Amino acid sequence: MRRNFILIAAAFILAACSPETFTMNIEMRHPSRSGLDLGRKSIAVVYADNGNSRDTLFLRNVAAGFAQTMEEDYYGGQELITLFRTPADTTLSSKERLTNLIMETGSDVVFVFDTPEFGEPMAGEKSAALPFKLKLYAYDSMNKDDQVLSYNGSSAVKTDVTPEDLFTHETMAAAIWKAMPELAAEVGRRSTGNFVSNWQTELYSFYYYDSMSTDWDAPSQAAFEYRWTDAIKLWTNLLKTNSPEKKACAAYDIATACYMLGNYPLAIQWLDRADKECSLALSPGLRRRIMEKMK
Repeated sequence: MRRNFILIAAAFILAACSPETFTMNIEMRHPSRSGLDLGRKSIAVVYADNGNSRDTLFLRNVAAGFAQTMEEDYYGGQELITLFRTPADTTLSSKERLTNLIMETGSDVVFVFDTPEFGEPMAGEKSAALPFKLKLYAYDSMNKDDQVLSYNGSSAVKTDVTPEDLFTHETMAAAIWKAMPELAAEVGRRSTGNFVSNWQTELYSFYYYDSMSTDWDAPSQAAFEYRWTDAIKLWTNLLKTNSPEKKACAAYDIATACYMLGNYPLAIQWLDRADKECSLALSPGLRRRIMEKMK
C-alpha cells in the first residue's frame, strides 16, 4: 500500500510539473485587399496641385479624409500621416517620381491623388450632385514587387440644396462647393477601402506551468491583456531555471510575443533558443507563421 501510494504521488507531481497550454483568439492584421502590407510602415499622402483653386481644395480634403481613416486603422488614431502637395504633371504616376516622393517625405509608403476631372452639376429632387473622376497611385518602397499601383474611380459628391439652387448650373455648383470640404473628406475616407487592414481571428497557444508557484501567472495574465512587452519581461525572468523544458517554454512564449509585436527576426531567434533547449510540440507551427511573415 505504501509503495503504491508513493508511485501515485510521484505520478501526480510529474503531471503537475509538465507544461500546459492556454489558447487565445487574437485578431491579427493581414495585408489589405490591394495586397500591400502596411503594418508598422510610415505613410505619406500627397495631392497634386495644378494651380486650380477648386481642384486643390477638393484634393486637399480628399487627402485629409484618406489620411484620417488610415491613421485610425494603422496607428490607433494617432495623427502620424503627413499631407504633402506636389506639382501636377504627366510624370506623377511614374516609379521614378514616386521614388523621389518617398525620399522627399521620408516615408516607406506614399499615396498620391492626381488632378480630378469634374463633370457638370446634376439636379435631383432636393439635391445637387457633381460627378468626378479620380486617380490614385500607391507605391510601397519596401514591397518586394517594387511596382506602382494605380486606381481609377468615378463617383459624385452630393449635397442638399434649396429649390432656388436647382435653377442653374452656377447656383448648383456654388452650393456644392460651399459644402465641398466635408464632401471631399468623405470621398477620401471611402477611398481607403483597398488599403485598410484585413483583420482575421486566429488561434495562438502559450505554455505555462500550473503548480504551487505563481511565477507563470503574471506573464500569462499580461498576454491575456495583450501587454506583450510586459509579458516578455516576465517570461524572461522564468529563464533562470535548471529545467531545459521550462526554459524552452518561456523562450517559446517570448517568441510568440515578439511575433505579436511584429519583430519577426527576434521571434525566430527566441524560437531557435527554445528548440535548442527542448523539442516542443507547438514550435513548428509558430515557425511556419513567422517565416510566412518574413517572406
